[in-house]
This record gives sequence, structure tokens and C-alpha cells, in this order.
Amino acid sequence: MGIGPNWSPPEEALLRSVYGLILPSEIAGRVRALSGVKRSPVAVRVHAARMGLDSRRAPLESLITIQEVAKRLQISQRIIYHHRRSGRIQLLGRGKNFFVDAAAYELLKAEYPRPPARSVSRGELMRRLGYGEAHSCRLLMSGAIRGVKRGGRWFVDADHLDQVEERMRRYGLIRLDLRGVRGMDANRKENCDYQKRRRRREKKGLAA
Repeated sequence: MGIGPNWSPPEEALLRSVYGLILPSEIAGRVRALSGVKRSPVAVRVHAARMGLDSRRAPLESLITIQEVAKRLQISQRIIYHHRRSGRIQLLGRGKNFFVDAAAYELLKAEYPRPPARSVSRGELMRRLGYGEAHSCRLLMSGAIRGVKRGGRWFVDADHLDQVEERMRRYGLIRLDLRGVRGMDANRKENCDYQKRRRRREKKGLAA
């Protein structure tokens, strides 16, 4: 049970800070990375008991359960576990419960921003602006129209879409390019040319 060199003060400090929050096998890995000493999960548990550490201690205030993270960001728990397997974040575990620290939560929050409070589907965007699937996707991907993608579904910012529609009516535009609202002044001439070309095509069709 006592096999292996004595624990150094830095190792004990690490053990004290994370014991009960992550698995003994993960602690053993961190100890090895810190000091180069290979210790087994059993050795971790034995020395923690000698130090009087409790594996059932309450999580720190800065930790959030993965269930709460998934609820806040409106993502599935599988996404969180995927980031753990890829090494992008670390989960702190206690029994069957896993927690996310503040740094990992901010990383996930930046990558998966919450959908807007008022949202419409991409199909509604296509219907209101008269665009096809390809052009509506390009507008969303470029940020010309704001939206958040979850899996294969787009949550289009309804307030921003209302603003885009209002400005298009004000400028007399019938088509929005990837520059979005900021490019509407430049778009006006292009749209006038587009309307002229469309009228010429319609006249040719009637003449035929």
C-alpha cells in the first residue's frame, strides 16, 4: 500500500485541490505530469486517506454541473463529453456527477452562443426575403443576417431580420448580398441594375 517514493509538498497540494472532484486515475496522471513520478489510483486513494481528505466533499462554487451547462447553452451533454474526449476541456467528477470549471464553461459559451430570444427558422427567412436555400445559408454563415446554428438547425435572429427587411424596403432593395445591412448603400445601384436585367428578361419572355 505504501509502495513508491514519498509524496512531495507540490504533489500533496495538487491532491488536496482536486481530490473528490476528479477520478483517482486522472489525479495520478496529473501527478505524473507534475513530478514525473508514476503513481497508481490506489496509491492516490491511500495517501488521500492518510491526509484526511474526503472524496465526497461538495463541489466548489465555481463549478457547474454538465446538466446545467447543457441547459444554459442549449446543447446536448454529448457535445460536452466530446470536447472532453478531444482534450479541449476537463471535467471534474465526483461519483456519477461531473462538473465544468469556469474556464471550460467560458470556452463552451464562446463556441456555442445561446440562440436569440426571438428566433425564426431558416425556412421563414427564405419565405420572407424570397431567397433560396444556398443564398440564405451564405447570408447566415457570413453574419449578414444574424443566427445561431445548432446541429443542422438555424435559429435566425427575428429582431435583426425585421431590421434588414425594414432597411431593404427603405432603400428599395430586392436582394441582399453578403455585406449585409452595412453594404446597402452600395447595393442600391447593383439592385437597380438587377431589376433592369430582370425586366429585360421578362420582356424577352413575353416577346417569345
